Amino acid sequence: MTTKTTSELEWLHAVRDHELAVALDRFPEEAETRVLEIGSGTGYMLGLLRARYPDAVGLEVEGSAYSYSDSGITQYDGRTIPHDAGSFDVVFSSHVLEHVADIEAFLVEIHRVLKPGGLSIHVIPSPTWRVMTSLMHYFALARTLLSSLTGNRGEEIKTKAKGRSRAELLRYALYAPRHGERGTVLTEAWFFSRRYWNRVFASPGMQCEEPVSGGIVYWGNDLFRNSISLRSRKTAAGFLGASSYVYAARKAAAAGESG
Repeated sequence: MTTKTTSELEWLHAVRDHELAVALDRFPEEAETRVLEIGSGTGYMLGLLRARYPDAVGLEVEGSAYSYSDSGITQYDGRTIPHDAGSFDVVFSSHVLEHVADIEAFLVEIHRVLKPGGLSIHVIPSPTWRVMTSLMHYFALARTLLSSLTGNRGEEIKTKAKGRSRAELLRYALYAPRHGERGTVLTEAWFFSRRYWNRVFASPGMQCEEPVSGGIVYWGNDLFRNSISLRSRKTAAGFLGASSYVYAARKAAAAGESG
């Protein structure tokens, strides 16, 4: 079960709504398009996808922290996609692939379940997200310490600290933790870069398309989520860079078919 407050979830949903709208521009228009969402979580984005593609289904790893009752979300081991080869027109994920350790093997799985000519579309954090999250970490930490002193959110803070060693707590005080599975907090900006992901997606049998900006600026533990409008965040993305990018790669059409 997630521990995010209603306000945090509303903010997260607003961001994901915006990013999904950008991603959907790359999807086929036909309602019968078969879509697989990887990392469906609570099923929020899957519900949005189904408004356009009624047969969309999702996957979530076994033992995840999310709670859902959607029969269209299948639990899996995070490695082998439990669907037949050539099952889907689109495989989509949002803020998932950076958490996959063996990304090359997983992309082979995505390629397997795509139909010839199918699309692999993914929203991934950018270097801007990493840098802003690292810089704003100290403001969030200061608010947490102030809250502990005043008694506000005291139990929540104790819960988050429970089970962590002193060394882990000290590291958290010194710098923001790594977000994904590659690099360190200092090198992760490279692993979130377009150059890195373009190389990753450039696999045999897949034709990469130009990445598209997610269009807004945000960061982890965003203290200003309720005070900075999406319009202002769009403006800021123009000079800071967006906090996410949408990547797309198309599987080669079968022999004798046109692209």
